[in-house]
Amino acid sequence: MAFANVSPNRFPLLQDMRSGAAGNERMEWIPIVLMGFKIVVLAVAMFFAIKWHHDQDKKKREERGQ
Repeated sequence: MAFANVSPNRFPLLQDMRSGAAGNERMEWIPIVLMGFKIVVLAVAMFFAIKWHHDQDKKKREERGQ
């Protein structure tokens, strides 16, 4: 590893990364939250895509009927 000879006083975050203790608890929930956000965004996008196609079909039917 390239950071093996770096003193921990100069870069305290690297010491935390090497020990693995600090920050792991905070990082564990990030994939869960991001995956939930992704699912919500995709669900909203799918809803509006289906609604748009339904409205376009309805508009075409009304134009043909008149």
